[in-house]
Amino acid sequence: RLQRNCSLNDLRKVEFEQKAVGASNEPIPFTIPVPDRIIDVASVNPDFAQSIYGDDVKWKSIEVEQISVDSYKLQRFPNERIDLIKIDVESYKMEVFKGMSETLKVDQPTILVESFIDSERAEFFDSILVSNNYFAYIFLDNGILRLDDGMQKNYDGLNFLFSSRRSSKLFTSYKETISFVSEV
Repeated sequence: RLQRNCSLNDLRKVEFEQKAVGASNEPIPFTIPVPDRIIDVASVNPDFAQSIYGDDVKWKSIEVEQISVDSYKLQRFPNERIDLIKIDVESYKMEVFKGMSETLKVDQPTILVESFIDSERAEFFDSILVSNNYFAYIFLDNGILRLDDGMQKNYDGLNFLFSSRRSSKLFTSYKETISFVSEV
């Protein structure tokens, strides 16, 4: 699907890796629909994938090569700095973060992450933020809010930004996004 989209949009500087990203470099089972149809949810967590579609989709498990961000960086970009990471991995984000501890410490990339926040995830992300000197921001309907008191549920959506830089304002409207981007 990604290859076709890139081809339709004449994107030529895209490299495709058919790997899962996680905490280790071991193969993992991955839940996909049967037949191979395009949907917006597939996951290493079969319960999560099935909870979205219920009985409307039949599922199968395939084995997928997995690699950590730290290992991938060492293999592919050993002398380059990673500036930005986008994570949308359907209930597997804590495993992704576990596999990028060195990248967080050395490169301090800005991270966009989509996540439901419950007490387990809030505690996990708060620990990541504190140990790596990061600041968390939440994307709301009308702007971006700095989370000075730790991770919180986002009732407007699921999108968060982690940055090693702190914005000067607690809240930035989307009209003021240019000033926010220059700060973080």
